[in-house]
Amino acid sequence: MSEFFYMGGYGAYIWSSMAAAAILMLLEPALLMLKRRTVLQEVKRNIRLEKRRTRNKG
Repeated sequence: MSEFFYMGGYGAYIWSSMAAAAILMLLEPALLMLKRRTVLQEVKRNIRLEKRRTRNKG
């Protein structure tokens, strides 16, 4: 079993690379959800501002 984790002397590199890839794969969807929320809030804000502008013109 320890030979599996040691991987011929490259275990530290391989397992740290696997951990980094796993962390990034989990982080990506979370960051996308946050970005989506921010963009939707900005769009709603722009719609409110546009309605206010058109109401004040007429």
